[in-house]
Amino acid sequence: MNNSLQQLKEDYKNITGEEAPIWKIFLRRKISPAMHFLFWFRIRQKYKKRGGYIFNRVLKNVGIKYGFDIPYETEIGGGLKISHPGFVVINPKTIIGKNCHIVGGVVIGKKKGKAPVIGDNVHIGANATIIGGIKIGNNSVIGAGAVVVKDVPENAVVVGNPARVIKYNE
Repeated sequence: MNNSLQQLKEDYKNITGEEAPIWKIFLRRKISPAMHFLFWFRIRQKYKKRGGYIFNRVLKNVGIKYGFDIPYETEIGGGLKISHPGFVVINPKTIIGKNCHIVGGVVIGKKKGKAPVIGDNVHIGANATIIGGIKIGNNSVIGAGAVVVKDVPENAVVVGNPARVIKYNE
């Protein structure tokens, strides 16, 4: 199975808590806005060479409808969960690991041509901003409204503007 489709199944499981084949995900009538967007995001990644114009339009329209600006070139591991749709902007050069959780209002951008690298199992709170060529360690938590401009170590909880470590998770 194509990696994008496997990631789609992981996204679905992380959002809904259940497993389903791809065709069932596509045919579900009531899926969350995030899952709707991630479905088209993963399909666009799978078909990079074929159907580009059509899938670009669908992805763009679904993104506008729900407030997501995440280009298909963005590297995102499986199991992404986006809570509270609305205004999530991610730079296409950003790399996001597996099983990350992003809440609404998040902006992840580049500075001086460098974009963030976010590890696995990272939780990014509402209205957080992550900018520049920084690394966010695995299992970290970015607090709501935090402005992250420096590296975050693994298992750290960061808050504030500029973000600072307040504790480490065990």
